[in-house]
Amino acid sequence: MKNIFLGVVSLSCLIMINNSAFALSETKKSDGTVKLVEYYDYECPHCRRMNSVIDALKMEYPNLEVTYRVTPLLTLASRSIANIALSEKYQSRNAWIQFHHDLMQFNNTPTVFDAWHIASELGAKPSALSNMMKSQKVQNQINKNIKRVNRYAVNGGIYLPIFIFSGQSQLNEKSQSIVLIGEQPRTLLSAIIQQLSDQYVQVVKNKNYAGGGK
Repeated sequence: MKNIFLGVVSLSCLIMINNSAFALSETKKSDGTVKLVEYYDYECPHCRRMNSVIDALKMEYPNLEVTYRVTPLLTLASRSIANIALSEKYQSRNAWIQFHHDLMQFNNTPTVFDAWHIASELGAKPSALSNMMKSQKVQNQINKNIKRVNRYAVNGGIYLPIFIFSGQSQLNEKSQSIVLIGEQPRTLLSAIIQQLSDQYVQVVKNKNYAGGGK
């Protein structure tokens, strides 16, 4: 059984892989998009601290597309919170966006009660939410998220958050993905987004040049 480490500050781990993150995206690709898949746990303090960084990056880079993958690893309460979060997401994505933001603002570890309270304040019906939490759709997705993070184990341990960056692939170019594990400085994430954006622009220029365009 792998050890679990929720939140490691600036863990020195950067993995370069090809074409592995695109399948994880929940939304349609568009030209020039940089995709970020984040695996996180609401009980992870470093994951919560990184949320404001991700929000700032989304404002700075309109071409950044973020897919959030809740991945409960630490406690039974963590799993329950993930169940509530994903059920809220499936019932109302707009409500989930606020739910996610509110839960990630906690300085102390959020509880199952906190998650229920936020969901209720946003209009969720307890009976409907409870039924969704028990559904195979919710449980299967959470299990898939947990299975996926196992491939990024370091020395037998799973560290969160996990960030997977990938560039645009619509030009039939092999796109390299970049994986960061643990809490990271905004400057590093920003540099990666800029690099992947610049690579796309260069590919377009090369295609136009090869085709006789300007």
